[in-house]
Amino acid sequence: TMQLREDLQLQTAIRALVEVIAPAVDAGNALAVEQTQIVIGMLQLMAARLPLQYQYDCDELARLVDLSRALEDHDGRLATARAAGAEVLARAQATPQELLAAIRNLRKLSGAVITAAYRDGDDATRTSVSKHVLAHAEQQLLRERAWFAPQGWELQPESLPDIENLL
Repeated sequence: TMQLREDLQLQTAIRALVEVIAPAVDAGNALAVEQTQIVIGMLQLMAARLPLQYQYDCDELARLVDLSRALEDHDGRLATARAAGAEVLARAQATPQELLAAIRNLRKLSGAVITAAYRDGDDATRTSVSKHVLAHAEQQLLRERAWFAPQGWELQPESLPDIENLL
């Protein structure tokens, strides 16, 4: 499926497994039935835990920073690593949910501004808005095509930049 968000990809995969694949597995093949249920359970757990992964990682880093502070007296090498870890933790203030909420809010409000510009704006306003929207859409489309390139939909995937270079 061509869903960008992992939570939606997992929901789609789980649904396909539960509704299509699991019923098609030969009931006489106990190992296949068991493995199908294990995979479904694993994906359900991943879907449930995905929203907590970032918080889990931040919590782990905070605990390791505390541990390294306590162990610093025994080995000076920890001081630099602890300071770097503490700095990363200090920068990790926004949660993924807050980030996604900000994205959704800006999408919604940008859409309203674009609609108003086309409804109430003059030709110069519409031209300017179109220029900005098309430039943004071009960049977004390139990122999404690069993101999904491993799925094999692109006729010339080598013509796309690596997603890591676009982010």
